[in-house]
Amino acid sequence: MDRRSKRHAWWQTVPYGGSKPDKETMVFEKRAVLEALSGGRKMADKDMGALPVFLEEVEAFSVVSGFRVNLSKALALDLAFVRETMNDLLWRYPFRWEEDSVSHLGLRIARTVSETASVYYRLLLQGVRADLAGWRRYPIS
Repeated sequence: MDRRSKRHAWWQTVPYGGSKPDKETMVFEKRAVLEALSGGRKMADKDMGALPVFLEEVEAFSVVSGFRVNLSKALALDLAFVRETMNDLLWRYPFRWEEDSVSHLGLRIARTVSETASVYYRLLLQGVRADLAGWRRYPIS
Protein backbone atom coordinates (compact mmCIF):
# COMPACT_ATOMS: atom_id res chain seq x y z
CA MET A 1 0.00 0.00 0.00
CA ASP A 2 1.28 3.44 -0.92
CA ARG A 3 2.14 5.78 1.98
CA ARG A 4 0.12 8.59 0.45
CA SER A 5 -3.07 6.54 0.46
CA LYS A 6 -2.92 6.34 4.29
CA ARG A 7 -2.89 10.12 4.65
CA HIS A 8 -6.07 12.05 5.17
CA ALA A 9 -7.03 15.68 4.78
CA TRP A 10 -7.24 18.08 7.70
CA TRP A 11 -11.04 18.19 7.52
CA GLN A 12 -11.25 14.47 8.21
CA THR A 13 -10.47 15.11 11.87
CA VAL A 14 -12.88 15.22 14.78
CA PRO A 15 -14.79 18.52 14.26
CA TYR A 16 -16.00 17.75 10.75
CA GLY A 17 -16.65 14.05 11.11
CA GLY A 18 -14.87 13.14 7.88
CA SER A 19 -16.81 15.36 5.49
CA LYS A 20 -15.28 18.44 3.92
CA PRO A 21 -16.71 21.67 5.40
CA ASP A 22 -18.27 24.26 3.13
CA LYS A 23 -16.35 27.40 2.21
CA GLU A 24 -18.41 29.63 4.51
CA THR A 25 -17.55 27.49 7.55
CA MET A 26 -13.85 27.51 6.65
CA VAL A 27 -13.80 31.33 6.23
CA PHE A 28 -15.63 31.83 9.53
CA GLU A 29 -13.23 29.56 11.40
CA LYS A 30 -10.21 31.18 9.76
CA ARG A 31 -11.44 34.60 10.94
CA ALA A 32 -12.03 33.24 14.44
CA VAL A 33 -8.51 31.81 14.57
CA LEU A 34 -6.93 35.02 13.29
CA GLU A 35 -8.90 37.01 15.87
CA ALA A 36 -7.75 34.68 18.62
CA LEU A 37 -4.14 34.88 17.50
CA SER A 38 -4.09 38.68 17.03
CA GLY A 39 -1.77 40.59 19.28
CA GLY A 40 -4.20 43.40 20.10
CA ARG A 41 -5.82 41.67 23.05
CA LYS A 42 -5.64 42.97 26.56
CA MET A 43 -5.34 40.86 29.66
CA ALA A 44 -8.74 40.03 31.15
CA ASP A 45 -7.66 40.43 34.76
CA LYS A 46 -4.37 41.82 36.02
CA ASP A 47 -4.07 39.22 38.79
CA MET A 48 -4.75 36.34 36.41
CA GLY A 49 -1.83 37.27 34.16
CA ALA A 50 -1.66 35.31 30.93
CA LEU A 51 -4.13 32.55 31.80
CA PRO A 52 -7.11 33.97 29.84
CA VAL A 53 -4.88 34.52 26.82
CA PHE A 54 -3.44 31.03 27.21
CA LEU A 55 -6.94 29.52 27.19
CA GLU A 56 -7.75 31.48 24.01
CA GLU A 57 -4.60 30.12 22.38
CA VAL A 58 -5.51 26.56 23.36
CA GLU A 59 -8.99 27.08 21.90
CA ALA A 60 -7.46 28.46 18.68
CA PHE A 61 -5.15 25.44 18.50
CA SER A 62 -8.17 23.16 18.89
CA VAL A 63 -9.97 24.90 16.02
CA VAL A 64 -6.95 24.78 13.70
CA SER A 65 -5.74 21.27 14.52
CA GLY A 66 -9.05 19.53 15.04
CA PHE A 67 -7.85 18.10 18.35
CA ARG A 68 -9.64 18.64 21.64
CA VAL A 69 -7.36 19.63 24.51
CA ASN A 70 -8.51 18.19 27.84
CA LEU A 71 -7.70 21.00 30.26
CA SER A 72 -8.91 19.01 33.27
CA LYS A 73 -5.86 16.76 32.81
CA ALA A 74 -3.44 19.69 32.44
CA LEU A 75 -1.16 20.44 35.38
CA ALA A 76 -0.44 23.99 36.49
CA LEU A 77 2.23 24.98 38.99
CA ASP A 78 1.49 27.81 41.42
CA LEU A 79 4.57 30.02 41.10
CA ALA A 80 3.71 33.38 42.64
CA PHE A 81 0.01 33.71 43.41
CA VAL A 82 -1.25 34.86 46.78
CA ARG A 83 -3.75 32.63 48.59
CA GLU A 84 -6.84 34.74 47.68
CA THR A 85 -5.90 34.75 44.00
CA MET A 86 -5.15 31.05 44.13
CA ASN A 87 -8.63 30.28 45.47
CA ASP A 88 -10.11 32.26 42.58
CA LEU A 89 -7.89 30.40 40.09
CA LEU A 90 -9.00 27.04 41.47
CA TRP A 91 -12.60 28.04 40.93
CA ARG A 92 -12.17 29.67 37.48
CA TYR A 93 -9.76 27.41 35.60
CA PRO A 94 -10.10 23.65 35.03
CA PHE A 95 -6.43 22.79 35.56
CA ARG A 96 -5.09 20.52 38.28
CA TRP A 97 -3.13 22.97 40.40
CA GLU A 98 0.01 21.72 42.12
CA GLU A 99 1.64 23.66 44.94
CA ASP A 100 5.12 22.12 45.13
CA SER A 101 6.15 20.51 41.85
CA VAL A 102 4.90 18.90 38.64
CA SER A 103 6.27 16.00 36.66
CA HIS A 104 7.06 16.52 32.97
CA LEU A 105 8.69 13.83 30.83
CA GLY A 106 9.82 11.99 33.94
CA LEU A 107 11.41 15.04 35.60
CA ARG A 108 10.04 16.80 38.66
CA ILE A 109 9.87 20.57 38.13
CA ALA A 110 9.58 22.65 41.31
CA ARG A 111 8.77 26.30 41.87
CA THR A 112 12.42 27.42 41.80
CA VAL A 113 15.55 26.11 40.12
CA SER A 114 17.19 25.22 43.43
CA GLU A 115 14.09 23.31 44.54
CA THR A 116 13.97 21.54 41.17
CA ALA A 117 17.56 20.36 41.56
CA SER A 118 17.05 19.15 45.13
CA VAL A 119 13.73 17.41 44.34
CA TYR A 120 15.06 15.80 41.17
CA TYR A 121 18.33 14.57 42.69
CA ARG A 122 16.61 13.35 45.86
CA LEU A 123 14.18 11.26 43.75
CA LEU A 124 17.02 10.07 41.51
CA LEU A 125 19.08 9.04 44.54
CA GLN A 126 16.10 7.19 46.04
CA GLY A 127 15.63 5.32 42.76
CA VAL A 128 19.30 4.33 42.55
CA ARG A 129 19.30 3.17 46.18
CA ALA A 130 16.16 1.09 45.55
CA ASP A 131 17.76 -0.47 42.45
CA LEU A 132 20.97 -1.29 44.32
CA ALA A 133 19.01 -2.76 47.23
CA GLY A 134 17.16 -4.99 44.77
CA TRP A 135 20.44 -6.18 43.26
CA ARG A 136 21.78 -7.35 46.65
CA ARG A 137 19.63 -10.45 46.54
CA TYR A 138 21.34 -11.64 43.35
CA PRO A 139 24.67 -13.51 43.66
CA ILE A 140 26.79 -11.12 41.59
CA SER A 141 30.55 -11.28 41.93
